[in-house]
Amino acid sequence: LLHTLWGQGTAPLFVATAKTVYLSGHWRLERFIIRRYCRRTWTRDRDSADQLIASGADALYAGNPIMDLLGGAPVPAADLLGLYGRPKVMLLPGSRARSYEDAKLLLDAVEILHSRKACDYVMVLASTLSPERLAEACQGWTFNKKKLGKKSEKKSADPSAEELFMTKNDVEIHLYLGDVSSAAAGVRLLIGLGGTANQLCAGMGIPVVSIDEKGKRVQKKLLEDAEILVEPAPGTLADCALKILTTPELHEKMALAGKTRMGGPGALKSVLRYAREDLGWGVRCEVYGKLSRFGEEKSEGWPDLRPGGGDFPASTAAFSGGARTCKKRGKG
Repeated sequence: LLHTLWGQGTAPLFVATAKTVYLSGHWRLERFIIRRYCRRTWTRDRDSADQLIASGADALYAGNPIMDLLGGAPVPAADLLGLYGRPKVMLLPGSRARSYEDAKLLLDAVEILHSRKACDYVMVLASTLSPERLAEACQGWTFNKKKLGKKSEKKSADPSAEELFMTKNDVEIHLYLGDVSSAAAGVRLLIGLGGTANQLCAGMGIPVVSIDEKGKRVQKKLLEDAEILVEPAPGTLADCALKILTTPELHEKMALAGKTRMGGPGALKSVLRYAREDLGWGVRCEVYGKLSRFGEEKSEGWPDLRPGGGDFPASTAAFSGGARTCKKRGKG
């Protein structure tokens, strides 16, 4: 924030994604800097906006900027999830180096869960993870590819597109390489070890099961009842998942908590609207667009005067020569 304030030389618009009163809120010094130097601040929840407003800052809550990461993906209603066929469970091993080990933990939990309740599974892999390396790390599972001749979930019409699976006995897990928001349609439960991805799913009304560790305890303060932390063991993960899937009241409570704590999208649209209307950037863009189009229209048919851009017309060459002559004689 300080780098932005002193580096740009003007009062910035500040989207505060990293701080919330659900955790520690903004420090007193941060509130002073925001009040003194920021033109306007958007927060990730209403209570955080109230904290900044109380300190004299121009702040507002217009939606959670984290939820804006969903883009145009629809937010599924909790009571519509899992109604078609078997309940769908999403697996998120995270994006860090240990994710291959975490994936093995999730797969072991799925084996136990599936023996008690048949489900459909999709594992969303971060772009930093290799499906082939994942298959090597998960001994006993078979890595399969299936060619697709039509559009798949990845929205690819390429006939050479492939769908990836991992199978073991009667358990089949679809490996998805796209966005979490795209894979979340119809998901009833998330067993996730991610950070922001866990928050996105909770905000979409998907109950979250994760492991009890330091980082996740901080996230638990943010998500509260939307997330349950358990011992990092396959059996405990499977037990908790089964309980949520078979207890409608618990599922509904967790889904509602996630939506309440995370809120909905809208912050970035508010920032754009403010810049366009209040700061006048909309008019600037419109003027720039008209001038650009005008310049393009006028330049059609003109000679290319750039170095190496082609031959100069005779009139242009004569003018250029005359200009050089005048300059040499000291007349221009």
